[in-house]
Amino acid sequence: MQNKFRDGLWRSWKVFYRSVCTRVATPKFRVCVVGSGPAAMYSVECLLRFQATNAVVTNRLGIDVLERLPTPFGLLRYGVAPDHPEVRNVEGKFQELLSHPQVRFFGNIEVGRDISVSELRNLNSRRDYTVWCLFCKRFCCLNVVVIGQGNVALDVARIIGKQAENLKKTDISSVALDCLARSSVQNIYIVGRRGPVQASWTAKELRECLYSVKGLQPCFEKEELVISDVDREELSSSRSTRRCFDLITKCFAEQSGSQEQQFARKLHLRFLWTPIAFQGYNDNTKVDNRHENRLCFTLFRRNRLTGSSGRQKPVLLEESAGNVYWNQSCELAFRSIGYKGKPFELVPFDERAGVVPNKCGRVLSRVEQTSEEEELFEKGLYVVGWLKRGPTGIVGSNKWDAEETVNVVAEDILSLAKTDTHNFSVREDLQDVLRTRNIAFVNFEGWKRIDEEERRRGQRKGIEREKMLTWEELLDFGVVGSVYKSQGDESELVTKK
Repeated sequence: MQNKFRDGLWRSWKVFYRSVCTRVATPKFRVCVVGSGPAAMYSVECLLRFQATNAVVTNRLGIDVLERLPTPFGLLRYGVAPDHPEVRNVEGKFQELLSHPQVRFFGNIEVGRDISVSELRNLNSRRDYTVWCLFCKRFCCLNVVVIGQGNVALDVARIIGKQAENLKKTDISSVALDCLARSSVQNIYIVGRRGPVQASWTAKELRECLYSVKGLQPCFEKEELVISDVDREELSSSRSTRRCFDLITKCFAEQSGSQEQQFARKLHLRFLWTPIAFQGYNDNTKVDNRHENRLCFTLFRRNRLTGSSGRQKPVLLEESAGNVYWNQSCELAFRSIGYKGKPFELVPFDERAGVVPNKCGRVLSRVEQTSEEEELFEKGLYVVGWLKRGPTGIVGSNKWDAEETVNVVAEDILSLAKTDTHNFSVREDLQDVLRTRNIAFVNFEGWKRIDEEERRRGQRKGIEREKMLTWEELLDFGVVGSVYKSQGDESELVTKK
């Protein structure tokens, strides 16, 4: 009994210390990190390391982390396949970073809706989450099309192709697991515009999809695996590309030479096809999600590759070339063709590349700049992650990316500290601004309540956690105060059918 009382007293003291004692000394330097995915959290780690090793800013740096969702960690929570829990091993470290007394978390806050970039600059960017599809559609379909040639396309196909029994011990939602258990899918088509040499998946993910999913038979079209001299140049210059292509040809040879086996489902890897249209029962009618016209076909057109090694582009074949169309029956289709950043108001943005123009993370004032022009930067604005470099790399890639950006942030802070002319303490506090506007947010303690409840629910089922699926429920557990704002069409993370 005494131990329980002591533990409860200690937890109460930690909350009191974090909410009151750490606010006694207002930080002179403030940094606002927009987003809470891997790039954001690695940036927080680098900033804390910087302030700990520089006497000028030690204990004088405040970091506010803003997240559009009620929960932190971006793609680690919503973008990682449920059967790859090892990818989320860094979540424990990120949890510790958010609990640091100089870090504050503000969930359910969207820049541009709740507070503007200009206001944040006066008070003191980036977004990096992707949502893992929870498969809330009923899988009462025979054929599924996945458009894309990357790891996400393989993830989607692998989860659909797996037996639901093999996913019971993962943190996949019970809604999704029930749908997969009742699935009648027989064929999964991964289709891309490029050839087998240009596909962007990694060998590890490809090998798992081809060889480790019980009851899933990989299938190929022999003519689509024929490569050109330019393709061979690409293979000779990249070990990782060669490994992936060797896996495909090896699997094709094994499938061709083996006796007919019984498989629950087939995985078709198709190359050099461009999606033209999603169609309903009427072949000439495109799918309109607002009406009852359900998806029945995906129309593709054959490509050929043109260009030099490493720069080959898919070009549609002329109709005179013969049978250039393929109309695949399907009742469900996924687009896994990458991410393109979206602009913030008053922040320079390269629409073509989908990134914020920058030099080592400092935001440039102009999207296009000639070599003769003096480089002009947006004061106090920096970028990291996909908005900085585009949607490339793995979770770990964000670590060096964050280090590069934080290095220039540190240079600017130290330069500012030397002048000692900026009084940051007279500016409004972000938390006070949000409360004045009656904007509900989830702080770190709120996130801990969500986290503990999800783990408690998961424990009853023998899994790590059972995720809450609706925005409303997340806010009920996590929001500071008793009133939260309506999210309109985004009131649910999962649409009920």
